[in-house]
Amino acid sequence: MEKKQSSKNRWRFLHSLCFRLGAGLAAVTIVFGVALFFTTTIAYRSQTLKTYGEIAENYASAASTYISPEKAKKIVEPNGDNGDEYLEVRDDLENWFALSDEVIKYLYVYQVVDMEEGGKGFRVIYDSDKEDGDSYGYVFPMNGEYELEGQSPLTDPDNKDDVGPFLYNGYWGWLISYYRPILDSDNKAICYIGVDVDFNAVIKDINRVGYSIIGIEGLLMIITLVGAILIVNFSIVKPINKLKEFNENFSATKEIVDSSYLTRYNSNEFQSLYRSILLSQETIVEDRKKLQEYSERMKELAFRDPLTGANSINSFLQKEQELDASIANDTARFALVMIDMNGLKFVNDTYGHNRGNLALRTTSRAIAGCFIHSPLYRVGGDEFVVVLEGEDYENRNALLAKLREFEVSRDTTLEKPWAQVAISVGVKIFKPSLHHSVEQMLEEADKKMYEEKKSLSEKR
Repeated sequence: MEKKQSSKNRWRFLHSLCFRLGAGLAAVTIVFGVALFFTTTIAYRSQTLKTYGEIAENYASAASTYISPEKAKKIVEPNGDNGDEYLEVRDDLENWFALSDEVIKYLYVYQVVDMEEGGKGFRVIYDSDKEDGDSYGYVFPMNGEYELEGQSPLTDPDNKDDVGPFLYNGYWGWLISYYRPILDSDNKAICYIGVDVDFNAVIKDINRVGYSIIGIEGLLMIITLVGAILIVNFSIVKPINKLKEFNENFSATKEIVDSSYLTRYNSNEFQSLYRSILLSQETIVEDRKKLQEYSERMKELAFRDPLTGANSINSFLQKEQELDASIANDTARFALVMIDMNGLKFVNDTYGHNRGNLALRTTSRAIAGCFIHSPLYRVGGDEFVVVLEGEDYENRNALLAKLREFEVSRDTTLEKPWAQVAISVGVKIFKPSLHHSVEQMLEEADKKMYEEKKSLSEKR
């Protein structure tokens, strides 16, 4: 009889209003916890994916400046790794990889080829991974991880656009991958420069935030199951709604808003949950700041030539757009100075590329010293461009006279010929009646520069 009564009381408790409210609130808590988990982690994951994708894109863009289409064609030929062009590309990419401060996890060059057993594959041209990387010429098949929306632009020979970013999880962990094609004159992809950015730490942060939320939500659910109606209505429902508003504000603004109204719920589980989520939000904000700093740094590196310190070809292309716009608006007033370093091949062949690099840096500093207020761009291996505007444009004759003091042939009899500044110069002043684009002016300045170089050679 006593056992039957005990069983009856137990079932009566399960049907009680307190248990139902507690169980209902527990279910609501679970749903809210899942929503909170996905709201926070998805927002964070989406933002970090975008930021890391931009970092990978910037690195791929910068790395692509080291491989011209001519070099790309030679290094993908059979036994292309035996040529000087491959050594130059390899050294440039390894230097660039070292400058990345381990932001890049892998840097590589792949050629898309047809496999004997059918389908498309990657042929390895260069791989920065010294331990597990594949050797030159190794071919491995593509699979679904290189596809976007069920299709792979990498297999399309007519694709001339960047491919990525991809989110990859496999043998090498979580990675963000980005590919930039090196195109020939027919806009066909010769090969692709690939960049992998390490995403493992971000995934750990996302999981940590999620586990923290789930753990605290689980504790809160257990408490609500044994709580009274007043505790359910006053101490749980109301503060959770406030917390939801707090989290939604963070998701919408990506900033921690004023939450002083939440401090009234002291010394209970909700306050612990609030503090944990606040800490997670502070972590997310701090991580976003770090990612933004990385992104800004990568953009700076992409627009700065790492060898000479001059502005890069990417920076010049941006400046070219500005100048073309001023030409279209009839506001252009500038001059282009095309400069080619004389004797770089002699220095490289005779004394090695390290001396050649030193000669490039010496030349860059000498040119920059002549044009303190004008931007200097390295647009090729040994070619530089200076854009004269404003005060330097008005004083161009004096500045060019100073520059032309270096317009000599390289003296190969010197003890340290790489320390000599020896250049050829071509100048083109914008004239509205003659010029319609920067590209046209560059061609004319380049032609004039090579005439000067030829004249110097004939005087020797």
